[in-house]
Amino acid sequence: MEIAATLPSKPLQLVYRVTLTSLLVDTLHNLLWPLLINLLLFLLSFAGMTLLRQQSLRPSENQSAELDSLRVLNEELVSSLPVGLLVYDFASNRTILSNKIAEHLFAASQPAKDH
Repeated sequence: MEIAATLPSKPLQLVYRVTLTSLLVDTLHNLLWPLLINLLLFLLSFAGMTLLRQQSLRPSENQSAELDSLRVLNEELVSSLPVGLLVYDFASNRTILSNKIAEHLFAASQPAKDH
């Protein structure tokens, strides 16, 4: 490969001759570490993304046990409230959470069913 450049003040011309193989070898030598680091970072980020996705798709046993304990605690707190508490989902037409006082008040407010 030849690269030619003329000198503006002289009638001379500079010619650089570089073999294509040495140009490729030098380029690879200079870019090898950055390319390897980029490849390593890509592989690490892909592995991290895969692991995070696996964890978010399947909750671990510790998380499900923790959710169960929180649900039990929530039910105990609601049942021990001195007032009635009723959480109702109007979209699905069902009671989500209630305690005995609220169930008693809710049942008392319903009209009697005729058989």
